[in-house]
Amino acid sequence: MSPYPTNNFYFAAYLLASDVPVMSFEQNTNGRVTFYFEESQQRIECFTNFTFGQAVVDVQKFIVAIKRLKSMIHDNVQT
Repeated sequence: MSPYPTNNFYFAAYLLASDVPVMSFEQNTNGRVTFYFEESQQRIECFTNFTFGQAVVDVQKFIVAIKRLKSMIHDNVQT
């Protein structure tokens, strides 16, 4: 399966906090970042829950996920 792309930062943080592995990211010349996640049934369920306002995740995991994504961007570190 090909990786699932998203440029929604908070959805990316939710996926990461839900233990969906981030595979890589890319930043275009305008600074827009796209994260690529492992495609799976879990990722599909997360998308549905997030879209319909039913996303539930531990707050501490969400905060750590936000910090990790920001660190990846600022340090330009691929996973």
